[in-house]
Amino acid sequence: MNSGRVPWVLSSVVEQRLSLLLYGPPGSGKSLIALYMGSKAVEKGLSVCHFYTPPNKPRAVVEGVIYREVLDIAGLASNLLSASLGLCSFLIVDTINELYRLEPSMESASMLAMAASAVRSSGGVATGVASARDGDESTPGYSILEPYFHFIGRVYRLGGGFALELQKPYRKYST
Repeated sequence: MNSGRVPWVLSSVVEQRLSLLLYGPPGSGKSLIALYMGSKAVEKGLSVCHFYTPPNKPRAVVEGVIYREVLDIAGLASNLLSASLGLCSFLIVDTINELYRLEPSMESASMLAMAASAVRSSGGVATGVASARDGDESTPGYSILEPYFHFIGRVYRLGGGFALELQKPYRKYST
């Protein structure tokens, strides 16, 4: 990825260990952005964990990143517990809403909140697949995820690359 075209916000997320939620249609560049951010976090000396669901297995591997495949809600909980015990200082969850379809159940909503909280507390990025509803891109569980992230962005194709549009202005959360 050409660092000259990367939005400043991606560097801010890594440097300040903030959290970023990216959503958009499949193939729009969300995982590519997460991969880039993981490599930058490793360069900064952070321990990086990348949790992914089977259809989102990373196409490239960054040396120094711990990769874990998440097959179900229990697997996500187990990996998040490991991350919260200090295994990770920068967390990537790709794709955060892949473990459920349609509207989330109470169990999956709890896991989404837990995953979002883990990303926020360690710093990192989560990606979500958006679906078109009445011409608008949305993602089930967005209202569950939104309060946990410093930045929320939408990724969409732009020519041969991608563009990142911030959905809300940066605001610092008190801890």
